[in-house]
Amino acid sequence: IGNDHMYHEISNQFHHKKVGSRTISIKRVTSEKEVCHADVYFVSHNKLSFLPKVYSTSKNEKVLVVSDHHQLT
Repeated sequence: IGNDHMYHEISNQFHHKKVGSRTISIKRVTSEKEVCHADVYFVSHNKLSFLPKVYSTSKNEKVLVVSDHHQLT
């Protein structure tokens, strides 16, 4: 969410690779309406406002949220 350079790097490295029998799919999110269930989210420092939507979409499922913001814990 929110960092084109990171999206391209992650996509180049992982798109269509597999974890076990599951194929990795990389999606770029540009609006809160596009937030959907995922196992991992990258949220850039300038899109931290998307976090409530990420958390509400994830509900009680296990999700990894990664960010380039130095204070996000």
